[in-house]
Amino acid sequence: MLFKFCGDRDCPDWLLAEIGSLSKISSVKVKLLCAQVVNGLLHSKIDFDKVAKLTADSKFTEDDVKGVLMALEFILKNSTKFSVEEETLVNELAQLGLPREHAVSLSKVYADRCAEILAVLKEQSLRLSSLEGAPQWRLDYVLESSVAGEVCQPSVQMKLAVRQGNEVKPVHFTMSAEKCGVMLHELKQLHKVMKSLEES
Repeated sequence: MLFKFCGDRDCPDWLLAEIGSLSKISSVKVKLLCAQVVNGLLHSKIDFDKVAKLTADSKFTEDDVKGVLMALEFILKNSTKFSVEEETLVNELAQLGLPREHAVSLSKVYADRCAEILAVLKEQSLRLSSLEGAPQWRLDYVLESSVAGEVCQPSVQMKLAVRQGNEVKPVHFTMSAEKCGVMLHELKQLHKVMKSLEES
């Protein structure tokens, strides 16, 4: 069976197993767990103390809790990606065995926070890393020999601060002035293309 929130594909087996776990907790707690997952998506921070309290009476192991959070994240992110309507999501989750009131609670959070999740997904899409601040650079002339005093081609030293996830790392590289000119030209061309796509 194909599901819209799975991109018109079959539901993954692991998700079916986690839906079974979700069924063991109350619909109110499902809603509160969804709020924590959305918080994680928007601010990269889940309050695991609250999550532990919400799942304490369900006797979940640590792996069970992680599985439930991953399932909720999968449902919320994919529903947003594929622009699933609230009622459709309720029906599809009910078809997969999630009690209807649980499906309604989850879908309500999805409907309320969909626009915010979409903004984050757009920001992250097709992006492996991002730059922090302005690049630092300097132009070097390297003397070939202290005796001859000949000047080689100038080189450009670049330093970038690259963010990957929550970590910022410095990246250094050197290129010839000619290559720097080519790169600058290509970046300007790329900027024009991106502007035209933005306006269309």
